[in-house]
Amino acid sequence: MGYQFIHVECYARTPGKGKQGGHGVRSILAEAGREPGACPHVSTPEPPSVVYGCSLAELEKGANDYAEQAKDSIGRKLRTDAPVLLAGVVSAPDAFTPEQWQDLKTLTVRALRGRYGDRLKSVSEHTDEARRHMHFYAVPP
Repeated sequence: MGYQFIHVECYARTPGKGKQGGHGVRSILAEAGREPGACPHVSTPEPPSVVYGCSLAELEKGANDYAEQAKDSIGRKLRTDAPVLLAGVVSAPDAFTPEQWQDLKTLTVRALRGRYGDRLKSVSEHTDEARRHMHFYAVPP
């Protein structure tokens, strides 16, 4: 049986100096949306399906809009390397039946809505990789 996991990271509009991987909001959402050249690990990329919330384009606009209007604790404009998007992935064991996967998706969205409330903006599923998984995204209020 494969593993189930949840992984969460925060991303800025531009990666900070010395950040491993150098990913920002744009590159993360390009990979999630399967834009050409953004997901070389997938042999036949297919667009994700939205399980909950908005599209990735709307999500990116929302994260950027938040970043443009946000101020730090002393009132300065938010730095471009300040986190503006929380992104996570949830996978399922290989042995899950389609019914179990559907149940996991429903329960995951319920749990994420409980944890992040209105900050949870989108949950999408990828079906073009060997391991079943979904991505979730939250933006500060």
